[in-house]
Amino acid sequence: MEAIKADNINFWHGDTHILEDVSFCVSPGEYVGIIGPNGSGKTTLIKIILGILKPHSGTSSIFGQQSSHAKARSRVGYVPQHIAQSAARFPATVGEIVAMGAKSKEYIDIALTIAGIPSLKSRLIGDLSGGERQRVFIARALASQPDILILDEPTAGVDAESQERFYAFIKDLNKTHGLTILFVSHDMDVIAKETSSVLSINRKLVFSGPSKEFLQSLHKNHHHHA
Repeated sequence: MEAIKADNINFWHGDTHILEDVSFCVSPGEYVGIIGPNGSGKTTLIKIILGILKPHSGTSSIFGQQSSHAKARSRVGYVPQHIAQSAARFPATVGEIVAMGAKSKEYIDIALTIAGIPSLKSRLIGDLSGGERQRVFIARALASQPDILILDEPTAGVDAESQERFYAFIKDLNKTHGLTILFVSHDMDVIAKETSSVLSINRKLVFSGPSKEFLQSLHKNHHHHA
């Protein structure tokens, strides 16, 4: 059974066609990069997969259940765009934030450990670096014991060295914990190197397949980088 299945998804905003006939499948345990320029419909697609938005036509399902079902939703951990930056002002500790996602108390500590930040539990979120804050929100998502983790542009505002550690951490979540991961980014080269497969979106599905093939097509068409 597919972890995620999108079938001919169409979405309009007023008269603007945001997503046009988008179809793809994600297998359990896959690490997928979703890439495309800003305004290409990536975040809209994620919200449809999460059941937050309803497509105007087409369907989206998670492990065979419609995305709008609570049961389908409970299998997905989601780290929204800009959450780590905006959270700098939260008057909350790391433990309190992770508790928001937790199905049970013990899972707070498990999630903090998996995210590599157990020592930060009693720290205020505003006192952390951007990279640390990002891990807090991944811990919050992991605390619900999801099968799928969706990250929307998670490395924005994180310095290069922290980004490298972050990518290694995400790869480990995929390999060691068997999580199915969707990583949304506009940084095509980096994501294609990290992930096993790529969905390239620009209103339509431009490419869907192994990351290696995507990288080869990128480097054949250098003019795309303009």
